[in-house]
Amino acid sequence: MNDLLERVKKGVESEKPIEEIRDELLNKGYLVSDVDNVIAKLTSSPKERNQQNKIIGKEFLDRIGFGFSSQQYLNILFLNTGATYLIIGLINGLRVLLNSVIAMFLRDINQGRLFRKYLGYPGIIFGFSLFLLIFARMSGSVPLFAFSLILGSIGLIVYGDQHTRLSSLFNKTSSHTMRWIAQYGLLITAASIFFAGLVLELVPETGMPLVFTFLGYRFSWTIYGYLLVFELAAISFILSGNMIATLKNRIKITALPSRFTSYSEYLQYHMSVFMRDRILVVLLVTSAIMSIVNVMGASFYGVFIYQFLSGTAFGGYINVGIIFTLATIASFLGPSITRPMTRAIGNFPMLVFGVLLMAIMPLAYYFNPNIYSIALATVIGVIGASIVGTAQGLLIGELVREEYKKAFFSISNVMIIIPSIVLIPLLSYVAALYSLRQLFLLLALILIFIVAPVYFFVVLWHQKKNLMV
Repeated sequence: MNDLLERVKKGVESEKPIEEIRDELLNKGYLVSDVDNVIAKLTSSPKERNQQNKIIGKEFLDRIGFGFSSQQYLNILFLNTGATYLIIGLINGLRVLLNSVIAMFLRDINQGRLFRKYLGYPGIIFGFSLFLLIFARMSGSVPLFAFSLILGSIGLIVYGDQHTRLSSLFNKTSSHTMRWIAQYGLLITAASIFFAGLVLELVPETGMPLVFTFLGYRFSWTIYGYLLVFELAAISFILSGNMIATLKNRIKITALPSRFTSYSEYLQYHMSVFMRDRILVVLLVTSAIMSIVNVMGASFYGVFIYQFLSGTAFGGYINVGIIFTLATIASFLGPSITRPMTRAIGNFPMLVFGVLLMAIMPLAYYFNPNIYSIALATVIGVIGASIVGTAQGLLIGELVREEYKKAFFSISNVMIIIPSIVLIPLLSYVAALYSLRQLFLLLALILIFIVAPVYFFVVLWHQKKNLMV
């Protein structure tokens, strides 16, 4: 270790770039963890290391909180509180619309600096919304539960927006622990999802009496699984928000080009540019439709497993926990699976292939709804989504000029608003009027007969255009 310390010191004193020092030492056979820790120790002050530890703690608590407050469990509890399929679909759709609108509003007001004293508030709001949600479930109030979900979404949107900016606080010399959490954080979330499902199943919603004697006094009360799970999630987010609030740095916000006075003006200008290209318009609309399909699926997959597969395998909540734990692990492994497949098939054919893999998930819920086929189809669907994300990024990279890429992705988030207003109520009504299986079939058909063909023709047009050049 002393030898490693001396080598890093010499590199720093000679003013070599940190990444160059790191690569040289790794090539000499030193362990990644040792190199990262020594570099972090030598290149950061005690104050920076203290703040780095706070970020590590915040990341760890966030991963636990997201696992215990999984959307699947929230939707199941919403159903058990008395919400209909129509209400569940509409509230989840409203959360998506709020995501787009508030994200645009944040960009308008955040041109400048965001002071640290405001950083922790959104996480704390989200945490307290979970306490409100617990009260709504105990009182059986559907309106209060819906309000809790919307309030939590607002806090989470702002919290997520600020989270993406925290990377500006640290350079590439962050500690090995920071790198580990960034890389393997999904596994922490996966473990939390499974453990939450276990608690929800073992401690029923009707309550479990707890009786004990202490110093001759008899104590008794009723505990609820959802109370334990969401209290832990709420405490995680509140503590995480407090950790952010104690950071000394300010988060820098990327300024807009000087010719724009607001973010909405920035979007309007680029929207007019993209509307001149029919292919980009088609891509924007198709991406919005695919996002809506994903939202509606995520709103009801867990509900379906809980309702119709509770009598099989391990029980309702544990079945949900196992399947979505596997889905989270699949999203962690997705990129490593996608890369070799992309090399074998090609970037753009993978786009259509990924959409068809995504369609397998709702098809399994319709044609063969058992725990094993649904688990396998869910993993395949998540890998398909990973493939689509990678291939779509590559396609947009070739179709959109570099200076317009950020604007394109911003507009794609805004574009979901208009089709959501029409499609989400319609699809929610299908679930309420017919059944969840009919809804899943419709989602699969949209992917197979609308999204996949559109992507296929876009890819053909792109390849034909390249041949003509």
